[in-house]
Order: sequence, then C-alpha cells, then structure tokens
Amino acid sequence: MPGWEWLALAAYGAAVALVVVLFRTRRQHAAHRRRLIRIGKPLRHRERRVALRAGLDAEVDRERLTELQIYAEGFRLQRSEAYLVMSVYLGASGGLVLDPGVWRGILVGLGAVTCAWLLLRAERDVRLGRAFLQRHPGSDVSRRPPEPPRAP
Repeated sequence: MPGWEWLALAAYGAAVALVVVLFRTRRQHAAHRRRLIRIGKPLRHRERRVALRAGLDAEVDRERLTELQIYAEGFRLQRSEAYLVMSVYLGASGGLVLDPGVWRGILVGLGAVTCAWLLLRAERDVRLGRAFLQRHPGSDVSRRPPEPPRAP
C-alpha cells in the first residue's frame, strides 16, 4: 500500500497540530484549576450541570454566583480537552491505513463512536457554560486575578 502512507502521515500531523494548539490553552486550564481549589468542596460534574441549569432559570445569590461562574468557565474550557482526546485517537487510527485488519477496524470504529459521544457531551457542556456566563455576566471569572488562599 505505498499510496496510503500520506494519509497516515497526515493523521499524525493533524494530531501533533491539535496538541500544539491545546498546549497554548494550558494557562486557562491552570487558572481554572486554581480557582476550583479555592472552592471548599467542589461539586461532581453532574451536580455542576444541574446547578448551572437551575441558575439559568432563577436568580442566584451573590455568594453562590462566583462558584457557579467558576463551574461555567470550566464547562466552557471542556471543548479543548475533548479535542485533545480526539487528536490522540486520530493519531492512533492512522495505523489502520498502514496495517488494515478486522480487529483493528473494529477498535477504530468503537473509538470513533466513543470520541463522537465525548465531543457531543463536551459541546453540550460548553453551550451550558456559555449560556450561564451570558445570563450572569457580573464578574468575569476568566480575567479575574487569583485570590490568595483563605486560612482555615
């Protein structure tokens, strides 16, 4: 299959390009993780989604608003994490072109379904986070300087 090598090389090149782009967003992710540490006991992902949906329909008190804005900002950043997983998958599936086989094809197909599911979930959360930040724009948590840690 000498004509197919370019496809595998393109898949690896795309994976590397996606990793480079995602590396540039590491500061936003690090700042978000620092803000999450300041929250006493963070909610689980499903609880965050429920709280943000409830915040879209009703007013949120000032004390809880900052916490929900931090969660919404985290949801907004999830798209890049999904693309990171997709880039790794894209690089790994390039091997199917070089060495085709039934089992490898099945695994690549299952990986494609899993990645599509992951991207759909991430997109849903990104939209929820953006909607919450548009509904409650008060203070922009993505540009706020980090607060010093509180003493217990």
